[in-house]
Amino acid sequence: MDTERSRLDLAESLGATPIEMEPPKRYGSYPITVDASGRAPGLSCALLSTEPEGVCTSIGIYFSETTPVPLLEMYTRGITFKTGRVHARAVLPEVLELARAAKIHPQRVTGQVIDWADAAAVLSHHSVKTVVTRAA
Repeated sequence: MDTERSRLDLAESLGATPIEMEPPKRYGSYPITVDASGRAPGLSCALLSTEPEGVCTSIGIYFSETTPVPLLEMYTRGITFKTGRVHARAVLPEVLELARAAKIHPQRVTGQVIDWADAAAVLSHHSVKTVVTRAA
């Protein structure tokens, strides 16, 4: 669910069913929901669209100290909420092998690749999926 056509097109190319709209209060009932919006309305919609005993994961970052979360509804329906940076180290060798074998294509979701020396200047401006590299 998004309003930006390029992200909807990318999601569709990766197998998702894109929905072009702003997030409503609730959109169906699903055992697993994911919020990647980075915005309070998107987070709320994902949480309220999670079925009882379901799991909602947020990969967004919320910089506000007061991001509203519907705790009462989550509590009464037994919703599990998971957020935070992924701990990818354990599966990194397998992921790198999939990329080497061209079974996955990380470049499709990479916004820009920058040099380590430019990281401070570039990362101060929000961009979608910036990858920082440095010479060995």
